[in-house]
Amino acid sequence: MDALQILNLAGNLLSGTIPASLGNVSSLCFLLLAQNNLAGSIPETLGQIPNLEMLDLSYNRFSGYVPATLYNASSLTIFRLGSNRFTGQLPSDIGHSLPNLETLAMGLNGFCGSVPDSLTNMSKLQVLDLSSNSLTGVVPSLGSLANLSVLLLGDNKLEADDWAFLTSLTNCTQLLILSADGNILNGSLPKAVGKLSTKLQRLSLALLDMGQNMLSGPIPLTVWNLRNLVVLKLSMNRLSGQIPSTVGNLVQLSQLHLDDNELSGNIPANIGKFKRLLMLNLSVNRLDGFIPRELLNISSLSLGLDLSNNNLTGPIPQEVSNLINLGLLNVSNNKLSGGLPYELGQCVQLQSLQIERNMLNGYIPQSFSALKVIQQIDLSENNLIGQVPQYFGNFSSLNYINISYNKLEGPIPTGGIFGNSTAVFLQGNKGLCAAVAIFGLPICPTTSATKKKINARLLLIITALITIALLSIICVVVTVMKRTKTQPSENFKETMKRVSYGNILKATNWFSLVNRISSSHTASVYIGRFEFETDLVAIKVFHLSE
Repeated sequence: MDALQILNLAGNLLSGTIPASLGNVSSLCFLLLAQNNLAGSIPETLGQIPNLEMLDLSYNRFSGYVPATLYNASSLTIFRLGSNRFTGQLPSDIGHSLPNLETLAMGLNGFCGSVPDSLTNMSKLQVLDLSSNSLTGVVPSLGSLANLSVLLLGDNKLEADDWAFLTSLTNCTQLLILSADGNILNGSLPKAVGKLSTKLQRLSLALLDMGQNMLSGPIPLTVWNLRNLVVLKLSMNRLSGQIPSTVGNLVQLSQLHLDDNELSGNIPANIGKFKRLLMLNLSVNRLDGFIPRELLNISSLSLGLDLSNNNLTGPIPQEVSNLINLGLLNVSNNKLSGGLPYELGQCVQLQSLQIERNMLNGYIPQSFSALKVIQQIDLSENNLIGQVPQYFGNFSSLNYINISYNKLEGPIPTGGIFGNSTAVFLQGNKGLCAAVAIFGLPICPTTSATKKKINARLLLIITALITIALLSIICVVVTVMKRTKTQPSENFKETMKRVSYGNILKATNWFSLVNRISSSHTASVYIGRFEFETDLVAIKVFHLSE
């Protein structure tokens, strides 16, 4: 039987501790125990395995100090302890005692102290991950690490010291990933950041993350020369100035995060040159002007478009219909005007729609009914009118809706999310009502009551029309009577007949109110028909008591 050289038990849900006797397996070269539930401390005996090349204990629950014997295991090329609970400091001479290391991954632990200067002696080092610890002090210049391709220093308390370390990295011609986010790096980024590029352009810097620091001043123009960048994150700093049109040079970008800064000016139209962009976040700045139509032509946007908390004006362009893959749209807290674009209903993959606190007006479009996978909707604090669409109650995935402080009216939907009073916000719409007592809204009028109101209105309209018609008839009759009185012909005189009071009573149905067509203080006018006659006549009766 061959001597055991590889022990790979990664991802087997193992628990308990590592037995010290494992250090007696002198033939071991690869010990892989990652992604388990192992706990406790690392036995010092592991550092005594003479030919151990790869040790991967990441993603477990180990704690305590790393044995000094492991830091002296000079045969190690891969040393991974990430995502555990280790504490203590990294040895100052680690770069001398582990000269053959190609990967040192110590992220997501509790290591403290400074980054050892001796790391500069690890000439074979390709991956250095010290992220998410409690490391302090100045980052040493690492320009001597010619093979370095991945440098992760994020989520510590590291300082810049006039950016000597960043300038030195221009010598690391294999560098692909640089992440130093979540530290206390301050001051302006040096122009040298634009020289972080490999000799082979196809392998130049792909990820640059300097977010959540204290960077200030404008973004160096040289940054826009990093043409092969795939991810650029400069969020949560104090960067100022404008976004230049040369941002369009970064045609390989999939993510651009410039949010939470002090950037001003317009969003350049050249940003529309991005054809692979998945996420664009320009929120919480001082950007103004219109949303460029070119921006909404980036059909690849899928993770999100966040332009919130700026000073953007004008309408939401109709070109939003091009964002058919978009999952998140946030343009809240701006000064946008006009109506909700009907074309927004074509963004059928939307899961989150936030347009609150703008100056939008008009109705909620019927096209929104196509947003079948929507989870969150916030249209609050605008000037929207009309009714709350009934289709909102049919969205099975919707878990939050805020349409408060608009001018909406009428009954709210009864199904779906509208049965959950903690997930629906309607206040500030004085015209809303509900079928049952919910959300503190008044009960909507019943159908019969509504019909009565409609019938009453129709009756008033019909009565008014009849009155106008009768008055017109009276005017015609009176005019004819006046003409015949002033110019009576002999024939007319001959045809005039005597009528009795009884005939008049019968003709007017005993002066019925139905026959009365007008009345004044001096007389009333009735319309009727004498017995054996076919024509209608108007009969005026004077009030002798007046």
